[in-house]
Amino acid sequence: MVHQYTCLPNGLFSAPCIFTKVLKPVYASLHSLGHLDLGYIDDSYLQGDNAKKCSSNIRATAFLFNCPGFHLQPTKSVIIPTQTLTFLGFRLDSFSMTVVQMEEKILQIVEACKRLQNMTKPLMSEVAEVIGLVVSNFAGVQFGPLHYCFLERDKTHALITHKGDYKSHMTFTSSSVAELTWWIENMPHSSRYFTHPTSCMIIQTDASTLG
Repeated sequence: MVHQYTCLPNGLFSAPCIFTKVLKPVYASLHSLGHLDLGYIDDSYLQGDNAKKCSSNIRATAFLFNCPGFHLQPTKSVIIPTQTLTFLGFRLDSFSMTVVQMEEKILQIVEACKRLQNMTKPLMSEVAEVIGLVVSNFAGVQFGPLHYCFLERDKTHALITHKGDYKSHMTFTSSSVAELTWWIENMPHSSRYFTHPTSCMIIQTDASTLG
């Protein structure tokens, strides 16, 4: 008799971690064969220098996943090598060598920033939610990490003032408002490059005493 399980009994608290560890030997075997594979829970990303190497990677990955009893989803899986792929909510394009945001994510961030910008005194939990949203999309926004620090700083100061109570209200500085405006204006045409040209000049300096 063959038993097939559809879920782990531990729930969402520990199941993703357990599932990731279970798949480590599979990915380690693929890496030892020279394949470039990346796994995130039940999603996998396979890469090769050309279509032939991608096809070889796909065959090896499918074989090793089937050995321990994992079933690949034929309708959701992309088994034909392609240079444009959607992975974890981002569109990867090896023609332009860019990571591009999906339309629904763009609308979600723009609407969240507009809503927050229109609030006079938002809750700190609402600010933290928007910060988490923009940080989770750094992979598809070239200069995103430069435009959230003041929001984070205002939230931290408010948390200190209200003794860590996320249900308290806070106010924004003009710098935080400017960061929200940046996300609203730049998200619709944001992207991020895989690679960058070699630097022609490197400037080094001692750490600033001003922070």
